[in-house]
Amino acid sequence: MLSGVLLLLSFNALPQTLETEWEKQFSLKIPHLFADVIQNEDGGYTVLGAIQKGGLNHFDLWLIRFSASGDTLWSQTFSNDGCDTPFRLMPGPDGSFLIAAVNGLPGEPQHAWVIHAGADGAEIWRKTSERKLAVSRTDIAVDTDGNWWWM
Repeated sequence: MLSGVLLLLSFNALPQTLETEWEKQFSLKIPHLFADVIQNEDGGYTVLGAIQKGGLNHFDLWLIRFSASGDTLWSQTFSNDGCDTPFRLMPGPDGSFLIAAVNGLPGEPQHAWVIHAGADGAEIWRKTSERKLAVSRTDIAVDTDGNWWWM
C-alpha cells in the first residue's frame, strides 16, 4: 500500500528547474582546470584552478575573482617548481583566501602546500610541508575565529 502511494506521488511531483544567472566561458588554448569555488560576501565568486605554464608537466595555481554578474575582477597565478594540483579554497575572516594544493611530478615525491592570499589575490605567505605525501591529497579548514587547520 505504501509503495502504491509513493508511486502515485512520484508521478505528480514536479522537478525543480534551476535558472542560470550567468555563464562564463574561457577561450584559452592552453590546458587549465578548476577545482573549487566559493561565494564571496559581496555575492561574487572566487574560483581556484590551475593553468599550464612553461611546459607539459608545469601547472601553476590560478585564482580568479568574479563579480556577482560574472565579470572577471582579477586573476592571479602562483608559481612553484613542478606541477601544482589545487584542492581547496577557503575564505579568511578578513576577505583573504587560503589555498591548499599538492606540488610534484607524477612518479616523484609530492608535497602539500598552502598559500594565504589577500582579498586582492596578492600572495601574503606560503608554507610547504616537509613530509612527502603518501597519498596525493590535502585539505584545509577555517573556523569562525579565523583559526585554520591543514590536513
